[in-house]
Order: sequence, then structure tokens, then C-alpha cells
Amino acid sequence: MPNLIAKSALFGQAPLTLGGVTLAEAPLGEMFSVAGQGKALDKALGKLGLVMPAPNSCAVGTGGVIVWTGRDQAFLLGDGSTLAEVAAVTDQSDGWAHLTLEGDFVAVLARLVPVDLRGFGVGQALRVGLGHMQAVIFCTAAARADLLVFRSMARTAWDEIAHAMQHLAARRVVGL
Repeated sequence: MPNLIAKSALFGQAPLTLGGVTLAEAPLGEMFSVAGQGKALDKALGKLGLVMPAPNSCAVGTGGVIVWTGRDQAFLLGDGSTLAEVAAVTDQSDGWAHLTLEGDFVAVLARLVPVDLRGFGVGQALRVGLGHMQAVIFCTAAARADLLVFRSMARTAWDEIAHAMQHLAARRVVGL
């Protein structure tokens, strides 16, 4: 029997720093799609230090991070197995990649998303097109954006973001 080794979507990819912005792959761990509403779900999330997020928001609790992804839907980065009795819960861990952008992420992402990100900050989230793919972007710390992209598009997302970082760094070198 072959011995299989789990690898991340961007296995071996070193972080990239250009123009004061760092792009890196973050370990995803467990991630669950949670869909539902009601007092039972609120109580179960409360045990994790979380609440179902409002549209375009995210929150950090003792049980992980919860990110809005649609009406009565969210991604829980953490253990969602305890929610299965009160909500529709689906393990998404193997289907997504987690990237981080630290520094002036707004300037980089402004080249890739059709949304004005000025003022985008801690506690906010978006489900948006990134280049020509879909992404979930959320902010849990100042000067840091977390991005979730389909695992199959992780290399493309990396390349698109790196290209935008190169252009931004070049503009800064010439004083633009």
C-alpha cells in the first residue's frame, strides 16, 4: 500500500515580499461551510465564542474564525463538527487554499477586485471576483488580508497577486 503524504495547495512556495507587502500561504486546518439560522445555532456558535456573521463581516472567537459567505451562510475556520445537529455543515478543508497579504494589501488587491477596498478593515469580509476567479477576502488584523480561493486555483491566484505586487513595487521605485 502506498504511503500518501498530504500537501498544501502551494507546497514548497516561499513567501514573497515586494514593495513592503508579503504574500504567503497560511495553513488552512479545518474549514466548514455552515448554513442555517435560529437560536440553536446561535447557542452552539456561542460555545465557540462566535456568532453567525452579518453580511460582509467576520469574527474571531475561541473556536476559530467565522466569515460571512452569503445569506445565512458562513465559513468556519475551526472545528465545526459540533454544529452538525443545528445547521447544515460541510467539511470544505480539502477544497480551498488560504493566502495572506500583509502590508498595504488594499493597493495590491485594488488591481484585482472590482470593489473599492479603501476603508476595508478588521472585521470585514467580501465574497468577490479576484482576477478571473472567485475568492473570499476577510480581515482579522490591521494591515493583513486573508484570502480563500479554490484549491485548484491557488497557483493562479498566487501568480495574479504576485504580478500585481510587482507592478505596485515598480511604481513605488519610480515615485508613482
